[in-house]
Amino acid sequence: LAYFDPQFIGLHGSKTALDGLYRQLGVLALPGEPDANGSYLVDHTAGVMLIDPKARLLGIFQAPHEPTNVRERFDAIRAFYMRVAD
Repeated sequence: LAYFDPQFIGLHGSKTALDGLYRQLGVLALPGEPDANGSYLVDHTAGVMLIDPKARLLGIFQAPHEPTNVRERFDAIRAFYMRVAD
């Protein structure tokens, strides 16, 4: 993930655990075949899930990810969350 941003935190775990989470979120992740160096591509859902520290799904940002649109939606979700957070 450092290719995108060093502050990103990647999802990791056993295949069984990840497959269960993918089903719960309704996402798809299909790893490709590794190349000679062991590197591989992953075809996956383009949506970005916003999950709070208590593992609750707060929102899904669907593609295309236009910065202004994502920022406006994030701000609205954050404002709502701050009002109702327990």
